[in-house]
Amino acid sequence: MADSVAPVAPSAPAVPPTPVLPPGVRLYECMWVVDANVGREDYNKVIAAIKEIVEKGGGAWVNADKWEERRLAYPIKKKKRGLFIINHFSAPTEAVAKIDRNARLSDLILRHMITVDEDGLTTTPPVRGIDDDEFGSTGGGERRFFGGGGDRRGPRS
Repeated sequence: MADSVAPVAPSAPAVPPTPVLPPGVRLYECMWVVDANVGREDYNKVIAAIKEIVEKGGGAWVNADKWEERRLAYPIKKKKRGLFIINHFSAPTEAVAKIDRNARLSDLILRHMITVDEDGLTTTPPVRGIDDDEFGSTGGGERRFFGGGGDRRGPRS
């Protein structure tokens, strides 16, 4: 009699375990916004530069994920598009100020935001799934609100 094995359902992608950290060291998550053109030309160079910023400041690199490229709401350092990269690193609490300063002085980084990571090493996909160019293409602002824009005093006689 042959042994039959029940088929196993594919499991969800495994999330790497949260590293065990020594006292005084926390896990941080940072969203980096870099120039989209530089990110398209050499993504590995961008990741190496971000890794250098983190490690110079006293942090330990954990991982990084390319999140998305999108049009910025307003120009930052004369750039209209940005590449969003989400990154996890561990660092002593006093090192975060050094990492923040290094990021502000970097020509590569347009914006960044460092937060304490409370949910482990999970990353979520971007919130919007529609194309940037189509977003808000129905018109907007005062023109839509006031029914045609222009003079709001009403028809002239």
